[in-house]
Amino acid sequence: MAGILSFFLDVPVKKQNSETETFSEEKKSNFLPDIFRIALKNMKSEDKLAKYLQKQAQMHPKEYREAIQDYFKEKLEHRTGLMRHVSFFDSENTSTLHFMDVVQGFKDLGFGALSAYLNTALVIGGGILGTQELEPPIEKVHNLAHPLTHTALFNQNPFKFNNVAHAKYLKNMIERKMKGRDQLGEKDIIELVDEIGKQHPKNGLGKVFVELLRPLQIIAFTNVMNLCGGSLKQQDFEDFYNGTLFYGIAEPSSVAHRVMTMR
Repeated sequence: MAGILSFFLDVPVKKQNSETETFSEEKKSNFLPDIFRIALKNMKSEDKLAKYLQKQAQMHPKEYREAIQDYFKEKLEHRTGLMRHVSFFDSENTSTLHFMDVVQGFKDLGFGALSAYLNTALVIGGGILGTQELEPPIEKVHNLAHPLTHTALFNQNPFKFNNVAHAKYLKNMIERKMKGRDQLGEKDIIELVDEIGKQHPKNGLGKVFVELLRPLQIIAFTNVMNLCGGSLKQQDFEDFYNGTLFYGIAEPSSVAHRVMTMR
């Protein structure tokens, strides 16, 4: 089933700029992080900011990714783990997920039009069916797809959450996923999803839900892996769960709008 679905839902493997990055590392980079921050904070024109980000990403791919992720990490600091995790798809900074915004988010990451719509239908459609609400709260949608052990520190009280505890939980969770490996490949994804499935209820509707969810989870993790160049490292997982990964991977011109709405 996952093989059939992947034809419609997968994103191609994103090529890494390894040769460019290696060359740039051999010579002293002229990337100016302070100027970059000033542009993010003060540039008034979204079009000019988009062109600036595009140029920086082309000239300094490694430094750009790190700098843009650091910027959004600070902006997301006072959100719950869950709201940080999904923030990229909330491009208007409304703390809600709207269908067309999520579609555009997938497109900005390199998904084709059909794949973007189908992935969004799975994300939003499952939440609508599960909650019986046309605009389901993100927390409820998240609870449907994850075991309680996972949601405990993601669905935090926004008025009383503990970033230190959340970071520790994430670190332990990611280390369990990695199992001492430097990176995860395609074969490891299936093992990873099966381990997640064991944390769900073992009988009744819980068991049925796990079986239905399994192929979609395989595709979801495979997509993240492809966006990261064909493998998943510990840092990729950390950035993914902390909500900064997609800002560094997305088309730079599309990130400009997200910068403007999050000021």
